[in-house]
Amino acid sequence: MALIEATTAAAATVRAECRVPCVGATAYWAPDTNASRWLPPSWIAPRTVSLALGAPVASLVGADDRALCTAAVGETSAPVRVGAGVVEESGEFAFTVEQDLTPDGPPLRLRIDLSGRHFAATLQAVSAWWAEGLHHPGVAPAARMPAYSTWYSLHQNVDSAAVERQPALAAAVGCESIIVDDGWQTTDRARGYGHCGDWEPNPAAFPDPAAHVAEVHRLGLAYLLWYALRFIGRHNDAWDRFKGMTLREEPHLDAACSTPATPRSAPTWSRRSPAPSSSGTWTV
Repeated sequence: MALIEATTAAAATVRAECRVPCVGATAYWAPDTNASRWLPPSWIAPRTVSLALGAPVASLVGADDRALCTAAVGETSAPVRVGAGVVEESGEFAFTVEQDLTPDGPPLRLRIDLSGRHFAATLQAVSAWWAEGLHHPGVAPAARMPAYSTWYSLHQNVDSAAVERQPALAAAVGCESIIVDDGWQTTDRARGYGHCGDWEPNPAAFPDPAAHVAEVHRLGLAYLLWYALRFIGRHNDAWDRFKGMTLREEPHLDAACSTPATPRSAPTWSRRSPAPSSSGTWTV
């Protein structure tokens, strides 16, 4: 294991690179959902990652899914540019990172894992490294339960009666929670995100939310609400309330992208306080 740390006395873009022999490599893993698992060449353009886009980690994988090298960058919020690929001239595999540094800002930190463990174990160690010194509230238990989503059969056409017909059916096939998907917060059925942001239940469809949630609990399922946290819809009070505090507008979605730095409030659906889960839902 190696940790490289770099600081600067003046504002500068700092680049670090590590190379390992590209021998016995069978795959390249990166967190991008559309990434190829083939070994890329070193000359492809680096990817920019940040808090809202990917993660600064990659792994060169060999036989038995063991990591020949897993490299990770310590900066997980501000944008950094990371690259990886085969250096054809030398037969090596290179990991690179570029980070903009200032004298009073965080350093460039590059963690290199050559332990030869299963690549998933090296990624778990990276996650723990990123979490050092940070407090995480944890994950709501319902987020890890087998779930049924109302989108499968109801799409936006949800109301108390329709939702309450689902738990017994879902439980019979092994589900332990139900996710009430898009539509609970609006009467609009045109899709899109123009009605996201206020997160108040549609009173026509859910006239007594607390009693409705209690009924689903009585039927044996945990209850979760879908939400699109980053979107502020144009047709909401939140549009004016968060004006000037969004990252950018998305006209084709009829919404703007909010920033994680802006405080938000959760819907008040029952007497119990909703707990945010990691699955894009609130547990109530």
